[in-house]
Amino acid sequence: MSLALYIYYVILILCFLAGLTVYFRKAVPVYLKFFPPFLLLTIIIEIIARIMAIRYGANQSLYSFFEVFEFAFYFFVLHYIIRSKRGGKIILFTAWLYPVIALANIFFVQGVHLNVFATYSYSLGVILIIAFCVYYFYELFRAPGYSGLLQLPSFWICSGLLIFYGCTLPLFVAANVLRDYSNAELRNLGLVLSWANYVLYLSFAIACLCGIKFPKRIKA
Repeated sequence: MSLALYIYYVILILCFLAGLTVYFRKAVPVYLKFFPPFLLLTIIIEIIARIMAIRYGANQSLYSFFEVFEFAFYFFVLHYIIRSKRGGKIILFTAWLYPVIALANIFFVQGVHLNVFATYSYSLGVILIIAFCVYYFYELFRAPGYSGLLQLPSFWICSGLLIFYGCTLPLFVAANVLRDYSNAELRNLGLVLSWANYVLYLSFAIACLCGIKFPKRIKA
């Protein structure tokens, strides 16, 4: 196992453990309580993907299906985060419509193959996530008195999503055009994805830890 993959697993597990803290605190945004089960499922999927890679040499089809669920989950969370009722309804509708489009692409367009990742539906999901996150920041900065951003779980979640998908979108758009990558290009792709994943899950961990009040040290 490479160092980058090992670091990714460690960060993912730490993020899950950080997420568990939301169940022991009061006045936590309801959407944060969805993250620990989601992160646990992510860990399980990563373990299965690792086993598939060792046994079959490919696991892209697993990620194709998991990405459908992952995007739907993010849409569902953003539905809670967005303040506008109209915007929330649009995102909720997208959370139901996107899986239909994505599954249609997997089964009828790009096909279900171990070595084929559904880049079309992934790219669509990325564009939607970026658009909704940009709208979140538009709402946030228009709101009066938006100080204390670092204490907002929604700020960290949307920042992580925006950075991650903003970095990976050009790579997968290129993948829709280019079919063959050199070994050097694959290494660079893996490096970008690794660092983007680190940022994403660390931002989730920070979001889950927001609001924790540590007791002040009493001076003697």
